[in-house]
Amino acid sequence: MATSIVSHETPFHTPKRRGIAAPEAETDFKITGGIISMVSNNKFHGWASEDPLEHLDVFERICSLVRIRGITEDGYKLRLFPFSLADNATNWENSLPPGSITTWESCKASFLTKFFSIQRTAMFRQEISTFHQKLGETLYDAWDRFNSYLMKCPHHGFSKASLLCIIYCGVSPMVRMCLDTGSNGNFLSAEAQAG
Repeated sequence: MATSIVSHETPFHTPKRRGIAAPEAETDFKITGGIISMVSNNKFHGWASEDPLEHLDVFERICSLVRIRGITEDGYKLRLFPFSLADNATNWENSLPPGSITTWESCKASFLTKFFSIQRTAMFRQEISTFHQKLGETLYDAWDRFNSYLMKCPHHGFSKASLLCIIYCGVSPMVRMCLDTGSNGNFLSAEAQAG
């Protein structure tokens, strides 16, 4: 049977184009529009200014609000996650081999591999390792800022002892003196407590 040239140039719809494939549910279920709306209002676009870890935290917090009998947590999250993506992030999901993501853990790993680059990790490690208390900044505020760096890169790789050394070297001489006084004369010779 002959086909026209134009028929070869016309796209056809392939419904299983997406890389994220949720497992089959044991029962019929309905995800409410309210939950879909909450997820959709927390869009991740794949922009450099966005925090992929924060996006996952908010997404998982929203998902924790609902449990549906007959659907696994993985299935629920995998069905909802694409609604939280836009722009470059949607392009990423569409570029995955069809059905290649079948668990929530593999989805998170693939998402973070794409959007939490090695360069981003290196940038945060540098922010941590070169930490300095700002002029006029209280120790409390400096400590909060330092901890925010750690939260942005939980896989920073620094030991607790190294982090304490970075803090000690990064605070003002006056604060350093207080730290030494509070640790019987030499803060750096104190043992780092686990935890």
